Parts: sequence; structure tokens; C-alpha cells
Amino acid sequence: MAPTSPQPANSAPARVATAPSEPAQTVRGVTDTEIRFGISAPFSGPAKELGQNMKLGIESAFNMANAKAVYAAARFASSPQTTATSPREPPLR
Repeated sequence: MAPTSPQPANSAPARVATAPSEPAQTVRGVTDTEIRFGISAPFSGPAKELGQNMKLGIESAFNMANAKAVYAAARFASSPQTTATSPREPPLR
């Protein structure tokens, strides 16, 4: 699976006010339609099965939450990145 971009092209970043008197700030990974969580796990090397199973579990939970519309305003998504447990393999980008 190719790495995904941190923010979909068709969605504007969400803005969050930090205090009533302060202007809203853009929150990385949060848009009007999506809340993206980063996953850092080994997807290569001797521990790759661990990383693949972590990703599978997280994505399964997100799929169930999205199907039930747990948070109706946006869907949950993940952005997996490898920790590259093998020193001979460069991290995926």
C-alpha cells in the first residue's frame, strides 16, 4: 500500500479556536470531512508481522466506527509510516 497524503485534496483543513479571543488554528490531520491518525510501526524487517497486524487492527476499528457514523461530521482514517526495523531498508516515503 502506498503512503497516503496527510490531507485529502478535496477537503479544507479544519480550524480550531484555542481560546474565545484567539483566531482559529489549522490542525494537522483534521479536515471538515476526515480525522487522520498517524501509525508508526515496523512494516519491514523481522517485526513486519507485528506492524501489519497493528495496522489491520487500527483500520478495522476505524472502519467499524465509520460504518456506525460514530462521529458523523468526519470519518476516521490512518496514515501508516514504517519504522524500518531492518537497517538495510530505507523508510517508506
